[in-house]
Amino acid sequence: MSINTKPRALSQKAVFALFTGVPTVLTLLYMLILAHPVYQAETKLIVRENKETSSSIIPGLAASLLGTGAQTSVEDAYILTAYLHGSQFIDLADQRLGLKAHYRTPVFDPLHTLKKNPMAEEFYDYIRERVVLHIAADSNIVSVSTQAFSPEMAQAFSKLIIEESEKAINTLNTRMVDAQTSLAKRELAHSQATLLEKRQQLLQFQTTHAMVNPESEVTSHLSNVAGLDAKLVEKRTELRTKEQYLRPDSFEIRAIQQVITALDSQRQHETGTLVTSGGQSMAATLLAYEDLKLQTEFAQQAYASAFALMESSKLAAGRQEKFLLLIEAPGLPEEPAFPLPLQATFTVFATAAVIFGIGRLMLCTIRDHSI
Repeated sequence: MSINTKPRALSQKAVFALFTGVPTVLTLLYMLILAHPVYQAETKLIVRENKETSSSIIPGLAASLLGTGAQTSVEDAYILTAYLHGSQFIDLADQRLGLKAHYRTPVFDPLHTLKKNPMAEEFYDYIRERVVLHIAADSNIVSVSTQAFSPEMAQAFSKLIIEESEKAINTLNTRMVDAQTSLAKRELAHSQATLLEKRQQLLQFQTTHAMVNPESEVTSHLSNVAGLDAKLVEKRTELRTKEQYLRPDSFEIRAIQQVITALDSQRQHETGTLVTSGGQSMAATLLAYEDLKLQTEFAQQAYASAFALMESSKLAAGRQEKFLLLIEAPGLPEEPAFPLPLQATFTVFATAAVIFGIGRLMLCTIRDHSI
């Protein structure tokens, strides 16, 4: 038994040495001979909004039209990261820095070198892997890491990102202000036209019905009717009193009766004027006037809000709403971030050993169940 066990044990050690040694040695040789140094420059940015928003100055309709506070800093951070990983920025960086020529330089490092004639999407994906972006969930700070084959290129790439990020934020701010100004102009023109139309309709209504203020007209007629009723009560009381001791055909009785007749006729006239005016009841006329007056007042308020919105847009046009703040400037890397021969070799060795152990355990389990 001991004669057969020893060669078997030796064969297992040989397999383990072969399984773990080959990838470990190849990794070490690659790290020491073929791997080109990769330098990494880091910077941190954050997008802030101007706290002096027009919503604190213009409440209500104007604030809702202006749409203040629609974008938060986290949205701006994601917009910025999308821009930095977009094809437009990558093409611009290639024109300014010559990225294709730079990343094709280490011809003996196939794992990190850009291929000679890459497709457009291949080039974009390659650069996206070299520009690592991370957004902090608690502070919305955008951390940017650029990797290059020289310290100068890594730093220059980071500086270009800062420069173009600020331009992108300014462009976004300009577009937002232009959109708000355009909206304010349209709203002001529309509200002004509506106000002029309602005022013209109100003037036409007053001219057609020959009254400046139907409400005061109705109040005046009601006051006249009330006054006539009071006089009628007074004269009828006086008539009943004098009929007690004067003859019915006396001059004084006839005079009072004539006054009562005149007052009653005047009251009927006032009542008729109140009930009908030009073929339309005074109540209907007053209702139509009040409706038109309410529309005019609403148009006046809308015009005031649109005018305030326009003034706010003019202020916003001269004030930067969003700022790109540089928290950490990119420095010149002194040591390469890659390769790390010892760490990479140990990682490969440990991974191979774990895989070998799992495979041996599975093999032993299969053999035990087959007996």
